[in-house]
Amino acid sequence: MSNANIDLINHWYPLRDQLQWVLATIVNTEGSSYRKKGALMLINSNGQSFGLLSGGCLEGDLRRRAKQVLVTGKPQFATYDSGDESDFFYQLGCGGIIQIYLAPLSKDNHYLTLDQAYRACQLGENFEIKIEDQGKIVTQFTIAPAKSLLIFGGGIDAIPLIHIASILGWQISICEPRSNFASPKDFSLADTIYREPDFDIEVDKIKNADAVIIMSHSLSLDAKALALAMKIKPSYIALLGPEHRKRDVFARAQIDYRDYGDRVSGPAGFDIGGDLPESIALSILAECHQKLFKYSR
Repeated sequence: MSNANIDLINHWYPLRDQLQWVLATIVNTEGSSYRKKGALMLINSNGQSFGLLSGGCLEGDLRRRAKQVLVTGKPQFATYDSGDESDFFYQLGCGGIIQIYLAPLSKDNHYLTLDQAYRACQLGENFEIKIEDQGKIVTQFTIAPAKSLLIFGGGIDAIPLIHIASILGWQISICEPRSNFASPKDFSLADTIYREPDFDIEVDKIKNADAVIIMSHSLSLDAKALALAMKIKPSYIALLGPEHRKRDVFARAQIDYRDYGDRVSGPAGFDIGGDLPESIALSILAECHQKLFKYSR
């Protein structure tokens, strides 16, 4: 399980009435901080916690505070100031101030609408959380479904991609028509493996993909995959191989390179100076992550 908000909620939902729970969320930050507003942590009556609100500096104290919330049934605020040198235990090392709100999470307060967020994300929809205390909005933020990664090709060089994407909490689908590729044993972390011959897959099955990586190592299969990717219009498309191969794939797919070449990353990923499958996977997913979360310098 990753530390992504939706992964935490997916873990909590089936257990929501089996244990008592406290939700801890960052409501404000000043200066530098490891996590930002809207980051969640869930703590249960067994003393288990899921999610991180710091680099590990605060979580022990937050579990202690969560016990108080469970006993009293009352929410509380906690403020951690890394500039306050009077208590070395709480120094964050990042020079910022973090304010965290801890509240019970139960039927009595409608689970702070986290149950609604769970159901919305199951349908692929965003959900806006608004947390109130004494009639005032403490914080509001959006819970988004897990990112969806679609990989065309199930060779052994796709395995590191799947492992890293799984750590990130993404949903992973593989399209691989060849029976000797994408074995269930090696690709057990994939959520779905499509086996349609020659990538003749219905667009509706893959239309919600946020990112597509094309790496079948077959020019004809890559061309079919590219044509499908252009139809579903994900936020990120990557094609393995050098520039001249990319142009060849475009030609075989009968897609005008002059108009659409810039929409496809190829060679895929950032140049980080690696040639191992693990390094290539890291470089591709780093570039993909940048596109999906719209980060730019």
